[in-house]
Amino acid sequence: MNTHTGALSGLIVLMSCGGGVRDGAADGAAPRPVGAPDPASVTPQAATAIAAPPAATPVPAAAAKLAFHPVVTSGEWLGLHPLLDGSLMISAGPRLLRIDPTGAIEDGPALLAGIELPFPDGREWGVEGLIEMINESGGWTALQVGGTWPGATFLTLEVGRQRPDHVYRWAGDRWARTKPGRAPVLTHPLAIRAWKDHSLLAWRELYAPALDLDAQCSSCPKEMYETPAYKRAEREMLATKQLVVLAGPAQGPPLAGHKISAFDALPGGEVFLALNGGGSLLVLPAAGGEPVTLAPPAGPGIVLLHGLVARAADDVIGFGSRDGKAYLQRYDGAQITAIEAPACEPGLASLSIADATWWATCANTVPRSYDEINRQHGTSSLWRRDDAGAWQQVALADGIAARVVVARGADDVWLSAYGEQGGTLLHTRGHGPVRALGDLKQIVRAGFFAGEAEY
Repeated sequence: MNTHTGALSGLIVLMSCGGGVRDGAADGAAPRPVGAPDPASVTPQAATAIAAPPAATPVPAAAAKLAFHPVVTSGEWLGLHPLLDGSLMISAGPRLLRIDPTGAIEDGPALLAGIELPFPDGREWGVEGLIEMINESGGWTALQVGGTWPGATFLTLEVGRQRPDHVYRWAGDRWARTKPGRAPVLTHPLAIRAWKDHSLLAWRELYAPALDLDAQCSSCPKEMYETPAYKRAEREMLATKQLVVLAGPAQGPPLAGHKISAFDALPGGEVFLALNGGGSLLVLPAAGGEPVTLAPPAGPGIVLLHGLVARAADDVIGFGSRDGKAYLQRYDGAQITAIEAPACEPGLASLSIADATWWATCANTVPRSYDEINRQHGTSSLWRRDDAGAWQQVALADGIAARVVVARGADDVWLSAYGEQGGTLLHTRGHGPVRALGDLKQIVRAGFFAGEAEY
């Protein structure tokens, strides 16, 4: 994931962690609706473990076995968010579409219910004024949607660089906003996984307003970093837990003070974290023993891990880049080895494994918004590998740049891409006419100002 920059490269102003929740439950979260499934009784959609592929020379070639069909378009960045019950959420700004495990799409306005307009005077400004403020701030986007539907689903919305972020929990027929985390550190979920004791474990991002001096001065004098408020925020940031339980009886691991770039966990209790600054893997054993840190295999360049796919305690795949090229590694329960990656640049932005098929996108890291895509440069491509075969590049329509892929089965693959006209969601199955969500102004007007006169 991309992270905002700040003092000490994210450990101080921003730390990969956080979200308006406390260990054990979300602050202010509505209770699970009566009759809804136990949130963590649903295990993640598991991919079948396969043997480690032998080294092979990647063969860039069009894989014509499956054709991708456009399903949704928008002038906004289309986020792709797998839930733990096998469903998906698609986001366009604050707009959400739910795709159930059968592939049926729920695209009505009900999934906007409960979401608050940004800025205190948003409604008074009307659509034009509100959109102007949102665009000046850097956009409005869903950072994550995670958990299990409908009993424990959590949404993190961000308005540009405005903080704190808005964290919601689904409350049966609408979103209920949770209370901000304790000052001086604010938190919001970045990723949620099924964990031990039928619990949901979240990796959080942390933000300390007192440490964010950029708004006050471009080159702050040294004394501003020595104030009591600044020092207190530093201590609080380093002491705030980065992993918390959002639902269920388990207690989250007492992990704090790390620079984290990716996270995964298993229902058996294991937790895996990729660390910034070299691609090391931090393993938290299921039994609560001492954490183990393993460095990536020696080689040229610096390893940057963008994600982890944990399929078993002894089968964890890390993906990202090394020396500006795509990189894959496997943890087998004892050591890390490099495995064959697609022959592409600048690195792997996403990886999804279903049955015996691996899918990957080669691009810049996943953006927080479509506005961020406009500031990124570089190529983008989609790759797949069957069984232990070679990686093959998948041909897409002209003007389509792949960013995130999620495979739920051999012929059930979803792809979030973008082009000159905005975001496009594609699927390996046809769904009839393409749903056009429009740009942010159209989304806000239809969802929050429906039936009101133009300003």
